[in-house]
Amino acid sequence: MALKDAAADLAAHLVGVTSGDVTLALGTNLFSGRMADQAHTPSPAVWCLNSGGPSPTPYLASNRQAYYRPTVQVLIRGTAGDEAATFALAAAVFTRCQQAAVTSYVSATCLQAGPTNLGPDADQH
Repeated sequence: MALKDAAADLAAHLVGVTSGDVTLALGTNLFSGRMADQAHTPSPAVWCLNSGGPSPTPYLASNRQAYYRPTVQVLIRGTAGDEAATFALAAAVFTRCQQAAVTSYVSATCLQAGPTNLGPDADQH
């Protein structure tokens, strides 16, 4: 079995999520992979990052198939000084992810009860 890029697959699933006047679009305000440095980071924007997961669980069979459970961390950079809009976007993304039917995955569940505020960055985003 070829390993999948869970972050890219989740980002594709998030296309079209809308919050206020923000609609997520790949390559514009929705990305898979590392966040660019602050000088080149748009806001608001969402990043999906592969973050590991538990080791594969082998099937009880004589082949090398296994059940993979990748994890993806979703980061949101909001508009400077607008915590309410940032939380609303985070909540919309969370809602879209929780128990989602992501194509070619068995299930998708959030590991926390809701978005976590990491506080503002150096530019107050």
